[in-house]
Amino acid sequence: MTDPSELAYPKIVSTTTRNDRHGPYVDTHSSGGLTKREHFAAMAMQGLLADRRTMTDLGEVFATVSSHEHGSKEFTAGLRKLISVMSIAHADALIAELNKETP
Repeated sequence: MTDPSELAYPKIVSTTTRNDRHGPYVDTHSSGGLTKREHFAAMAMQGLLADRRTMTDLGEVFATVSSHEHGSKEFTAGLRKLISVMSIAHADALIAELNKETP
């Protein structure tokens, strides 16, 4: 099960070694870092931004539905919002697929 709120790369802030009736064990506490959802979204966004053809295509598609002039601040802000929403949607889709039970 992939918990989207679980940290992707937790920073261990404390470690305690204890003994109990089963022997020694290490208790760790972690904090900070990106959640798995944030990490997956960042990787999806990186992929979208890295491909010039994809960016050109997204800009052209967004231009057909945007009321703002291509290249304006409003157009750029809207395109950035679209890319952000797409990245999060890809992250959520990956998490959903990872959480499916396999036969």
